[in-house]
Amino acid sequence: MYKLILTDVDGTLIHSDWTIGEKTKEALQRADRMGLRVVISTGRFLKGVDFLGTELGIKPIYSTINGAMIKDGEDYLFVDPISRDAYERAARVAQGSVRCLMAFGENRYCINSDDYFFDLQARFFNLEGIRMDLTDYDAVEKALGSPVLKLLVKDKESEPVDIMFNKLSESGIGDVATLVKSGTSILEVLAKGTSKGKSVTVLSEHFGIPKEEIIAFGDFDNDIDMLKEAGLGIGMANGSKALLEVADYITLSNDEDGIATALEKFVFEGDRNESN
Repeated sequence: MYKLILTDVDGTLIHSDWTIGEKTKEALQRADRMGLRVVISTGRFLKGVDFLGTELGIKPIYSTINGAMIKDGEDYLFVDPISRDAYERAARVAQGSVRCLMAFGENRYCINSDDYFFDLQARFFNLEGIRMDLTDYDAVEKALGSPVLKLLVKDKESEPVDIMFNKLSESGIGDVATLVKSGTSILEVLAKGTSKGKSVTVLSEHFGIPKEEIIAFGDFDNDIDMLKEAGLGIGMANGSKALLEVADYITLSNDEDGIATALEKFVFEGDRNESN
């Protein structure tokens, strides 16, 4: 029997219009009543997703910044900030080569962008970022008021980000940081070893739940290792080609409440069979 569910947010839990489908809400509420722990596993920072518990009507665990911070209520289960060396090396290489750099803490973000990206992120997070130069780690950490959890590289098009990914990889920064694309035009620089896959291991060990009893839902490349680590890795029909190739099962798209469909098949149907 499955005991823990991890779900990505964008492209997975929420519809394309940023709403949560009623079928998905009802399914996760039902899973919660059955005693399964629900984990919001996302690249966003905590302030950008902490409203989801209220939307869903449950009290989820939040695994944010691609697993860099895992929080259950007021309890921090795991925190893995990016090192000063990794951050400053990446920021110096990326500065001026892409349209936007962002640095994230637990509840704040700093941004060096022009007005387009500044306004876009303010609407997206319902929170204005701190506009500043992002090459000085100490200044950024002071502005955030918390450890720096990641540096995000963003552009309007995918090509500049792909070029930056290759440039950072060639610079050897992979020795001190994790590089992962969380969107076609989004690159994230995290602490070495940090990933959504590692969060599966952290949660498995913390709650004493075997990985075979964990389900993970995702749609993009940064979800791949999470799906691999979980006992059952489920890809959304709208997922990237690379993710769908490793998924154990492919459900309907996020706009079709694919999470609800998969839970009906693998959790609720199984629960009915065991009850008979």
